[in-house]
Amino acid sequence: MVAPVQGPRLVILGRQGSGKGTQGMQLAAHLGIRHLSTGAMLREAVAHRSPLGRRVQRYLHQGRLVPDDLMVGLVDAAVRDPEVDRAGFLLDGFPRTKAQAVKLLALLEPRGLDAALLLDVPRSEVERRLLARRVCPQCEAPAVALHGELTVACTSCGGVAVRRADDNPEAIARRLEAYEAQATPLEKLFAERGLLVTVDAFGPPADVFERLQRAVQPILWGEGAAVG
Repeated sequence: MVAPVQGPRLVILGRQGSGKGTQGMQLAAHLGIRHLSTGAMLREAVAHRSPLGRRVQRYLHQGRLVPDDLMVGLVDAAVRDPEVDRAGFLLDGFPRTKAQAVKLLALLEPRGLDAALLLDVPRSEVERRLLARRVCPQCEAPAVALHGELTVACTSCGGVAVRRADDNPEAIARRLEAYEAQATPLEKLFAERGLLVTVDAFGPPADVFERLQRAVQPILWGEGAAVG
């Protein structure tokens, strides 16, 4: 396989519970690019108490959404890092709205974006996944409660993974409704730009990852490329 001269620039989209974090990290590692999680970037900025981090912390402490100008500034700084610019990146958690996507495409000029990968999972399935999701508070690794257990062992660090406070039926429904309202114009924008790539993300993670790889190959290396 012939590698691209410059690393690919990708974003990953999908409903909560669609597997964006897991699949995004795996794809980034497979391609040798940086996985840029905006959630992790926000937490890092707060932990380092940078000027941006202090501004972000006020919103997080109040349970409010971080404004677009702060999010765009955070993403802009990340993608302009020389190592990220050289290697390429997969952006996870941004953009969430059409307005954010417009700003992202503007700051990525002149090279632009290679693709927006949409993990397509039925709403009923992501509701099931979110109810079964547990997260380790020590290392933030996800886990699954196969039989509805309140806590499960974290296989990453040996800690105890618990249900997130917002992973209850009412909160999940609200989050998914908010996602649907924002996702339609966001996906339409990427489709109009010829950037949207929809991947069936229902089924075992290994099968989903194989589909994701196959979807990415022609975008990065041409129609005749083989899966590596």
